[in-house]
Amino acid sequence: DAVGYADGHRADREALAGVLCSGSWRPGQLAEMIEKQNIFLMRTLPELIDNVAASAKTSPMAVSKDGYWADHWTYCMDLIESYLQIYPDREEKFLYDELLPYFYSSRVVRPRAQKYVLSRSYNGQWHHVRQLHPTFEDPSRLEQMRHYVNDSSGWYKTEAHYHHNKGGTIVESAPIAKLFLLATVKFATRDAYGMGIEYEGGKPGWNDAMNGLVGMLGSGMPESYELKVLLNYLKKAAGKYRRRVIVVPEELAALIGKITDALDELGDGEYIPPIQTEKTINEVPSALFQYWDTVATAREEYRSDMVSLSGRVKEYSSSNVIEIIDRWIRQVDLGIARAHIIGSHGFEGGDELL
Repeated sequence: DAVGYADGHRADREALAGVLCSGSWRPGQLAEMIEKQNIFLMRTLPELIDNVAASAKTSPMAVSKDGYWADHWTYCMDLIESYLQIYPDREEKFLYDELLPYFYSSRVVRPRAQKYVLSRSYNGQWHHVRQLHPTFEDPSRLEQMRHYVNDSSGWYKTEAHYHHNKGGTIVESAPIAKLFLLATVKFATRDAYGMGIEYEGGKPGWNDAMNGLVGMLGSGMPESYELKVLLNYLKKAAGKYRRRVIVVPEELAALIGKITDALDELGDGEYIPPIQTEKTINEVPSALFQYWDTVATAREEYRSDMVSLSGRVKEYSSSNVIEIIDRWIRQVDLGIARAHIIGSHGFEGGDELL
């Protein structure tokens, strides 16, 4: 009844009903469509939106712009902790028995070869590496999404924003598996010294004053501490529910395997820097740099594989997960220790270079 029942309103009513009943839409899209089509409403627009939203099924959605904020993932643990404060008895069911899809974004992070550039220093005496335009709209992903367009409205269907396997089925995993994936990707995104999580997505954390750090290959220590919180929770959950397995896409398992191989090659050296000199602060130990390059390459290969998932999976037992996470926590702790030394002492001769 929002557009009336008179013959003059029939076209408006049918157009609006066709959009509402033929697929997903966002409130803003609906409002924009009503305005562009000059649909006459007998109720206010907010009333119409409220009424249709009350009867609609909601689906998580997001739109990309020009990058990814480095800290948004850290709120996951805040939400989990809040939920478990109210429903502590539902933890196992929540972690292992629910299934969630994987969001499919057309905007992806460029590999280093496409975003790292050499720029002259302010005095023209040397070059330094910068990171420019770190994300882009991937044509191959956009093509994949075009298979899921609503013919009535021209908008993407909900399915367009979810990962599918090569058979066309939406890929789903338990929350524990998705948290394991999140921890894996963030562990694989630590900087060359293993201290902070790289600002590789074009945005820093919540503090906008740090925007310039992105172009300077900056990384954030707050995110490293958040990674440790996530790893400790995963370890605790895996130990608490030892009879359960974690099932992940084989593409993630491949990345985990490459990280394990790189850690084997790195060995048990702590690489704790001495009080810094001009030379040592600018030189990452070769073993750490090789590890960083190997893992960053594996991360880039993983993202390339994620355009279309195979649908095959790998199971990890609780003991496997705990063993992996213990190793990762040790590396995070070593990175934090390095940051304490460099951040607390700087390097000798610094005043002369200012």
